[in-house]
Amino acid sequence: MKVTHQLGRHGWIETVRGKGGGMRLARAPQDINLGAVVRSIEPDLDLVECFATGSQCTLTGDCRLAGVLGGALRAFMSHLDGYTLADRLPGSDLPAPDLLLRIAPHRPA
Repeated sequence: MKVTHQLGRHGWIETVRGKGGGMRLARAPQDINLGAVVRSIEPDLDLVECFATGSQCTLTGDCRLAGVLGGALRAFMSHLDGYTLADRLPGSDLPAPDLLLRIAPHRPA
């Protein structure tokens, strides 16, 4: 429920309460970038304390591990940025309109 709440709060899904309620995509799957979704619901991706604003780490400036971890995080997010939800849907070898209508019809607000 926490993830659903965050996805709705950031505009990735629409939620409807009550009988017949549920959730649906708020955007077309090809307009939902996976990196953007992760950034929006996980704004604190600081792998170690020294990545945080106002870090009090006594090793800042001398630590060689921070650069390695920072590079790994950038590579991870860059990889996610290369995909949309449409890319990851089952049967993505189908023509896009048929796939999108069958799996996740988009209903404009």
